[in-house]
Amino acid sequence: MISQIESVFSMPGGSLLLAGRYRVCRKQSIQIVSHMLNLEFITPNINRDYSMKEFKRDLKVVLQKAGIEATRTVLFIEDNQLIKDEFLELLNSLISAGEVPGLYTPEELEPLLSQLKEQMSNQYECRTLFEFFVYRVKKNLSVVVSLDNKHPKFP
Repeated sequence: MISQIESVFSMPGGSLLLAGRYRVCRKQSIQIVSHMLNLEFITPNINRDYSMKEFKRDLKVVLQKAGIEATRTVLFIEDNQLIKDEFLELLNSLISAGEVPGLYTPEELEPLLSQLKEQMSNQYECRTLFEFFVYRVKKNLSVVVSLDNKHPKFP
């Protein structure tokens, strides 16, 4: 299993859906491979007051690392962290498009993207700073969703 995870993480933007029984060390396997490859491992700290606002805040932290700081990052989400169906929808958008529509206000986005101006000058395929940001997120972020195969959200 470790070599398969390593293979996915070695690809730019490689993401995983891990399925298995409860307590089969899925998280530990991801942490080991993340450490081996020098990837930053991030998982939300869910509590009973955790809401969509906190989830979006955590996504912004992840996107800052992957898109602005160009840090290769793993976002790990377990089934017990999917307390709202909307979380899975946002993750799906992030995996498929490299962005979460409406996550940032224009006031938040402008100073964030201005940090990329110098690095973008070397990237001819990106026409805008936002395209460059999304390109970097796709390149540097791996999303892992870990579900118990008995969980109702399992496909």
